[in-house]
This record gives sequence, structure tokens and C-alpha cells, in this order.
Amino acid sequence: MPDSAKQLAQRIKDILSQGFPGEFCSEETGGVHYLLFAKKDDKGFDVEVQISDSGITVFTMGLDSYRFDFGEVDERDILGLVDDLLSPHMRIREIHSIFGFPWRWVIEHWDGTGWIEENETGLGLFPIPLLEVSDRNSDKFYTNNVLPGRMAKTDPPPP
Repeated sequence: MPDSAKQLAQRIKDILSQGFPGEFCSEETGGVHYLLFAKKDDKGFDVEVQISDSGITVFTMGLDSYRFDFGEVDERDILGLVDDLLSPHMRIREIHSIFGFPWRWVIEHWDGTGWIEENETGLGLFPIPLLEVSDRNSDKFYTNNVLPGRMAKTDPPPP
């Protein structure tokens, strides 16, 4: 287990430099190490990992989707999550309000037979519950195809 954010970030970069098939970039600013994995097309989403001595946060579509305490996970756990997020076996369902704007995002994974909700995040801007009513017919789905899926033996059907 790495002793610092810098060591963990370096170990991840070392692993990625050995043949990661997608595009990624890294930088360090103010003690925070950033790893950005680019989406392949407009049907997908970027994945960003921020590593600091206080913790690790994985962002999807600009939202903090997963948070870990430093020392709780290692480079294999983080790269496994990134691998899954960059594969067709995970997707983001963007939920729109009845007024047409996105307000909730659900990360789902494919289990071989259907989509399972894994994590949810959203905008906490609505003091009136009526404003949070969703129009399920307007949900949008974002899926990456940068890496092959590893969560199930079968791929999900196309959207």
C-alpha cells in the first residue's frame, strides 16, 4: 500500500504507461494528483481521478461519483473502477425533470441480464419536491466503449 498520494498516483501512472489502450493525461497541482481518462465519443463520458493525502475521488460527468479514504483502496481497486467505467458494462443514466433539465445521474452496471443501480448523485437545488418529478421518457444514457467489459460474460444490448 502506498504511503502517500504522490506514491499512489505514480504507481497508477507506471501501470498505465505499460500499455493502457485509451487516452489519459495526468498533472499535479497543489498536492492533488489528477488523472483524466477521455471519452471516446459523445455517447460516453470522461472519468477523472483526484488523489490527495485526504482521499481519492472519482468523477464522472463532472460529478463526484465515488469517494475513498486514503489507504482504503489501492491502485488495483482504482484502476478496476476506471476500467469498468470505461467499458460498456457501466453506464450513466441522466434523469431529466419534467421541465427538461438534468438533475440526477445514476451509475449502473450490467450483470449479464440487466442494469443494476450502483451509485446515484444529483443536484440538491430543489426545495419543492414537485420540481424533482422525473420524465423517464427523456432519460439519456452515456456508455463508454474505450475498454472491453469484464463485469459479465455477455455484453449489454445496444441502447
